[in-house]
Amino acid sequence: AELPVVSSIYAYATRDLIEDGVTGYRFDPRDIASATETIEKMINMQDTERKKMGRRAYEKVRQHTCADAALMAADYIQKISGKGI
Repeated sequence: AELPVVSSIYAYATRDLIEDGVTGYRFDPRDIASATETIEKMINMQDTERKKMGRRAYEKVRQHTCADAALMAADYIQKISGKGI
C-alpha cells in the first residue's frame, strides 16, 4: 500500500521488514509512553516524508515472496524438529 509501518517489536518479521525510521517504526507495546510517542511521530509526520517512508517500505516488502517465507518456515521446522521435511 506504500505506507510506512508501525509495528510491535514482538510481531513476526518486524526485525526483517521494518528498518526503524526508514520503512516505519518498531515499538514495545509494553512501554506505553514509547508506543504513544512512536504512533504520534507517525501521525505528525510531513506528507512528503510519509510518502518516502511508505515507498521504501513497499520496496523492502517486494523483496520477499510467499515462496521465500514458506522455505524459511520449512527450514525452521526442520531445525527444531531435527527431521527433514
